[in-house]
Amino acid sequence: EKFETNTLEQLCINFANEKLQRLFVQAVFVEAQKQYAEEGVKVAHVDFGGAAAAEKTIELLEAKPAGVLPLLAEECILRNGSDDALLAKLAKEHKGNPQFKVPLGKATGVFVVKHFAHDVAYTIEGFLATNKDPLSQSVAAIMVKSKRPFIAGLFAPREEEAVKAPPAASGVARVVRSASFQRTTR
Repeated sequence: EKFETNTLEQLCINFANEKLQRLFVQAVFVEAQKQYAEEGVKVAHVDFGGAAAAEKTIELLEAKPAGVLPLLAEECILRNGSDDALLAKLAKEHKGNPQFKVPLGKATGVFVVKHFAHDVAYTIEGFLATNKDPLSQSVAAIMVKSKRPFIAGLFAPREEEAVKAPPAASGVARVVRSASFQRTTR
């Protein structure tokens, strides 16, 4: 899919589509060719829907350490990380990669990924903010009350982050979460 403006969310959707396309090609066509070969049926090799190019796009997006998503994660943990710095790193790391380009002379802040369906231009603005999108406190409060212990445990404060606060007016002790825990749930 592509729209006039494509953001990180669209990149993730298209990445999932690339992986689904790869799975489909593998499950349907490649396995059928293997079965024909095992049965002695002669079939000419066919490149199904640009499978090799799709593999290169998946590698561009997920390969560590320089794929688009690993570089995004790295830039998010840097104190002065920015969308523009991410775009500069991507351009440097993938210069000459046929699956990636940064258009010259066009609007800045854009990069293009060659997907199996078509080329998609992504606007880098907001990539870091979207990737850092924290969990809202209301969601965390609901999840910690889950009847499923595993789910509740995922959202419960850790021992070292919980401190006993003075008893509330009701005389029942309250648990206060540390500032570091609160920052993760904002």
